[in-house]
Amino acid sequence: DHARLLNMNGKQRWTTSGLYATMGYGSPAAIAAATAMPDREIWHLAGDGGFAMMSQELLTLARYNMHVLTVVFTNETLGFIEAEQRDESNQPLSGVILPDNDWAKVAEGMNMKAFTVHDKAEFQAAVEEWKKMDGPAFIDVKYTKHMAYSTELNTL
Repeated sequence: DHARLLNMNGKQRWTTSGLYATMGYGSPAAIAAATAMPDREIWHLAGDGGFAMMSQELLTLARYNMHVLTVVFTNETLGFIEAEQRDESNQPLSGVILPDNDWAKVAEGMNMKAFTVHDKAEFQAAVEEWKKMDGPAFIDVKYTKHMAYSTELNTL
């Protein structure tokens, strides 16, 4: 969804794993970006499943006070994998349902400023607060459970 929906300009950079459906790539990539470009605004966008795989990297962001905004979209599923299971194989769902974790509490426990948001106004307020900070912050977006993207739209 990020690749399809982000409206990037020529001054911005975006990266994703070169491998198919890699999960957990965003956390170490954000740390690398913040290390290589400490004066840039770094955003780490992740689903709750991918983030869960590398959530411990919040410790690194906090330890080195990296100005990275981690945004986790909580939809309580491994969304892309669920879409594949529903759209392509018609098999019963297997291992894709996640609990509604309180990721903001996890981030706070790792010494980060954290927000839980449910709408655009709350999200914008959290982003503005992070921009005034010197260091990392975390936003848990409680996202709809509706699939934003169907793998049926994928073509080779």
